[in-house]
Amino acid sequence: MRESERRYRLLAENASDIIWIRDLDLRIVYVNPAITRIRGYSVEEALGLPLEETLTPASLELARRALAAARNRTVEENDTSWWTTLELEHKCKDGSTVWLEAKAAPLRDDDGQAVGILG
Repeated sequence: MRESERRYRLLAENASDIIWIRDLDLRIVYVNPAITRIRGYSVEEALGLPLEETLTPASLELARRALAAARNRTVEENDTSWWTTLELEHKCKDGSTVWLEAKAAPLRDDDGQAVGILG
């Protein structure tokens, strides 16, 4: 189990795409170091950022609607249709914005209840 976790962490920490987990309040609870290269935030700065501080207003509204719908879907094992893909305009630390494709899915506990969002 530890070896498996180490491999997954190695992949996530070295991926060129931003990998994140948000809690149900939509705050970042995990983000990989790609956030620094793409948006200028350190991992520490990005942790806890609310969705309102990471997206432009139009993208925020789109993301909220899509994530609410995804959270409420029933998920069957090995069913990938519950992934939501959106193009969103993200705010960067320097005040600029960048358009990124976000692919997100609800994280569920053993009882099937949504506990977060993976992107």
